[in-house]
Amino acid sequence: MREALRVAALSDGAFNPAVGVFARVWGPSGEKGEVPPAAEIKKLLPYVDFRGILLREHEKKAGLKREGMAINLGGVAKGYIVSKAASILEKTGVTKAIIHAGGDMTVFQRNGEAPFIVGIQHPREKKLIGEVRLYNGAVATSGDYERFFIKDDVRYHHILDPETGFPSKGVQGVTLIAKDPTEADALSTAVFVLGAERGLAMLARLPFRVEAVVISADGTMHYTPGTRARSRSISP
Repeated sequence: MREALRVAALSDGAFNPAVGVFARVWGPSGEKGEVPPAAEIKKLLPYVDFRGILLREHEKKAGLKREGMAINLGGVAKGYIVSKAASILEKTGVTKAIIHAGGDMTVFQRNGEAPFIVGIQHPREKKLIGEVRLYNGAVATSGDYERFFIKDDVRYHHILDPETGFPSKGVQGVTLIAKDPTEADALSTAVFVLGAERGLAMLARLPFRVEAVVISADGTMHYTPGTRARSRSISP
């Protein structure tokens, strides 16, 4: 929850854990094969305010300022789970591992061996568009091609824009490389919603290193400077 609120603030709400209220019209996972009326979604928009989420860490409590709000941590929870799994493995003496949970992955090694090679999926075809060479760190991917449905030639996917309540437009996929899996998970969602230009600008302002590849709706690929300079060979 702490990380979710931090990235929400960094992205000015593009990543927003208060989108849980949209489950009432889109279904728990963000897509159920039906497009809700715009009027129903509009009624829910005032409840999508991450600043209305209360966190009291010293009491291990969280709450909501307004009745009717709902929390969804789907955009950050898998990264957190992967992070904890890696921590447990390292504590038990494992020196090299790759942990994969859907679009979230972390790798670590302590022997100075060759890097792990992680493929970047093409969002529209069954092929790779690049690869990441990673020694220690996390890779998170957010895309519109795993969980979606098509209605009237429009693609509806599970990553909702908090400002509209409808699936975010402008991006097909984001692959983000960072040191921390939880951070990578949330930031990849934020960049997906912000779009290539605003998303990469946000990453450039961060006080820590993050690399990313963003594929726009028209198929154009955008890179952070470090990604392009290293020719797809990235290590945080």
